[in-house]
Amino acid sequence: MGRKQLSRCGDTMPFNPNGVVDVVLEWRTHRSLDLFIGYKSGSNGGRVVTSSHYQGQMQSDSEQNGISVETNCSIRWGRRIRRGRIDNMGRIDELVIGVVEHRSAKLKIPFAILEQHIKITLIEANGNRIEVPFARDARGPGAICLSITRSFVSHELKNVSEAATWDELRAKIPGAFMLSLRRKREIYRGFDIPLGKGPLHAMLSWNAAVEIDLHIWWQLGTRRDAGRYLLIPRTWRKGRVFFQKVGRRIRPPYVYLDLDESLDLAETNSYHGKVQCAQFLRPEALDRILLAAHVFGKPNANHGNYNTKLELVSDSEHVVIPIKDTEKGPWRLLAEIKRTPDGCSLRVLDQSCRRQPSFELI
Repeated sequence: MGRKQLSRCGDTMPFNPNGVVDVVLEWRTHRSLDLFIGYKSGSNGGRVVTSSHYQGQMQSDSEQNGISVETNCSIRWGRRIRRGRIDNMGRIDELVIGVVEHRSAKLKIPFAILEQHIKITLIEANGNRIEVPFARDARGPGAICLSITRSFVSHELKNVSEAATWDELRAKIPGAFMLSLRRKREIYRGFDIPLGKGPLHAMLSWNAAVEIDLHIWWQLGTRRDAGRYLLIPRTWRKGRVFFQKVGRRIRPPYVYLDLDESLDLAETNSYHGKVQCAQFLRPEALDRILLAAHVFGKPNANHGNYNTKLELVSDSEHVVIPIKDTEKGPWRLLAEIKRTPDGCSLRVLDQSCRRQPSFELI
């Protein structure tokens, strides 16, 4: 057994654990800090697990990578402690560990990070301990403590010690774009709610031994887009994003579907299953968006029995659409998003369909 410490901001060292790695967050004040572990593996857009009860987010993820975070906080010798676990570091390309206090993030009130005496300890299976204290005098509602990145021959561990706002945490921690300061709420067929302005993120999840694919139909607007007209042929002004055509981030339609790396993942906050994620980077450039789910090879599929859910996150909303109707059909119309003067609005459809959907069907 050995003990090492990366005591200064920017310190690095090789990190090649053999087996399970336990993650321990410690701090010495009364503040309620939550632990975040975000990672990238392969071509997926990033996943995140968190101890947060506030958001109802994932407490464990990826049966294959085996990353989990405990939701309870213990106290020992005047230090508050949260714990996490990484079962398989070998498959991970990038991993970031951070902390946040939700009350401060929601009220936008920064606090002195250094005064919290934050320390992350990584404990390998052989008992070796690596301590990474937060080492910068900075203020913010949260902080990025350390990062682990894959190099040519090994992983590299770095003391980042960077204070961050909530938006910066969502941008810099892999997968954190699906996190929100607003509590999740369930909405059902017939609901019509505003989503506000800014990017949208969607996650389709299910719990069954079936193959479900997220399909997104889009239609570009004909009005001004960011001060200029969209000089795009009329036949290119609408289309579909799905597993064979995953879309584009920086050019129309500004919609991107994560590849099926996500099929190894499991959300175990309330159920086990599979997920597909999509990002809408500039929804204001689209007049209409239609989201649908398709079960391959099952013409009499019953989405209501698969625990299918669509989760949408915007700057102003965090909603979950559970599929309750047991009407049979391979297609399920989930929701329609329309552009409005105030941003976008969401209408829940939750309708079964036996043929391929289109805008004309709704």
